[in-house]
Amino acid sequence: MTASPPPTPPSRPVRDDERRLHTINLPCEWLEDYRPGGCHPVHLGDSFKDGQYKVIRKLGDGSYSTVWLARDLSNCKYVAMKILVSDISASTNEVQILRQLNGIAPAQGARHVTQLLDEFEHSGPNGIHKCLVFEPMGPSVNSMVEELPQFNPRKWGMKVRYPPQMARSILKQSLQGLEFLHGNGIAHGDFQPGNILFALNNIDSKPEDVLRQREDVQAMSISDTPLVRFTSYAEDFKIKLSDMGGAYFFTNPPKKPLVPLGLRAPELILGDGRNNTLDV
Repeated sequence: MTASPPPTPPSRPVRDDERRLHTINLPCEWLEDYRPGGCHPVHLGDSFKDGQYKVIRKLGDGSYSTVWLARDLSNCKYVAMKILVSDISASTNEVQILRQLNGIAPAQGARHVTQLLDEFEHSGPNGIHKCLVFEPMGPSVNSMVEELPQFNPRKWGMKVRYPPQMARSILKQSLQGLEFLHGNGIAHGDFQPGNILFALNNIDSKPEDVLRQREDVQAMSISDTPLVRFTSYAEDFKIKLSDMGGAYFFTNPPKKPLVPLGLRAPELILGDGRNNTLDV
């Protein structure tokens, strides 16, 4: 009598006491998302697109993807590779919108929105995954404030806020990004500090050993902000809007918004419809 294969885990546990792994509120994806239809298991050093991209370290994760720093071996440049879960790896609004922005205003778009450099599909044990390649970016506006030198080390009771001049520049550049999107009939759909990223200094000349995620340590902080050492926060810093996974054309708003409840516009909470004003 042969043993039956283990059942495929559901996309979500039915009850809390049925979880195989307990939630501990850490900044990483839920491990049970690694299932057929879910995330692709990535190992440091893995290659993608016939060996063109080599994974160096993990940068982060989202509701429907994981993001990795990779080296483009065709030109020795670093890129950010976003690997979507296979359940939604068909043509999505995000891909269509990024293609359109690249086509109609590539130079202007590059100033305000993270650029799509390449796209391809990758077949793995959990299905076929759409992979989107972007320019690498630094920490989000949400997390970068914690890294500013005036707050390190952080004293008890210290209020962590951006200096006024820096806050004004963040707001100005964010609104310029929205103006660009709205001028092309596109709403971001998830406009929040976590999706506004600081631009990096050029890291292409950095050796892989400097950027590679270490595996030879017994313990490490998994909440360490990726690439913060290579991020500029000087007077001329740049930021860009990222994560267009919730973006949509004005003519085709989504049935369900992706914006976290606490950040939703009043008209969305009150059920007055969805349009481009929801970004502000």
